[in-house]
Amino acid sequence: MDRSDPSVVRERFEQLAADDVAAAQALLVGRSVVQPFDAAICAQQQEIEGSISGDAELDATMRQLTESACNDQVVTYTVGNGFEYDLQTTDSLISPFVGEVALDWYQHHAVVNAAGRALRDDITLPRQWRLSYAYQDGEWALTKVEEYTPEQPYWQDSALGQMLFILGVAPGEPTQ
Repeated sequence: MDRSDPSVVRERFEQLAADDVAAAQALLVGRSVVQPFDAAICAQQQEIEGSISGDAELDATMRQLTESACNDQVVTYTVGNGFEYDLQTTDSLISPFVGEVALDWYQHHAVVNAAGRALRDDITLPRQWRLSYAYQDGEWALTKVEEYTPEQPYWQDSALGQMLFILGVAPGEPTQ
């Protein structure tokens, strides 16, 4: 049974959380990934836009969606400066402590034409990561990375989060 001093465990967890957030910020600083348009999605969006008309506000929204679907997007990621954490003791002999870190991050999308000129640069999507840790054999181990998005309002596995926090790889970089 691990008989670690809870105040030392808390201090180590706080430092680990701060280090992980700083590492994600460093990996993402100045990083952009081009998402090329998909012709099938473009055609589908054009068909949807063509079938809806009459409401000026809806027409403008549909034009923006078609413009986004039919052009490349440059995606930039940023991580917020702050984070929250929760640390708990458990009855487990293997993992006497568990912790979670929650931090905000954002996807910024710029829609660009074939010449690379920005058509729109005002799309920002807020996100949140939840990192789960277990204290085992005197060390903290990352056990799960999940994300929450307004489009899918529930916690789910995060491929981008796993790249950053487990593999230490930024978007657009090869994993091996």
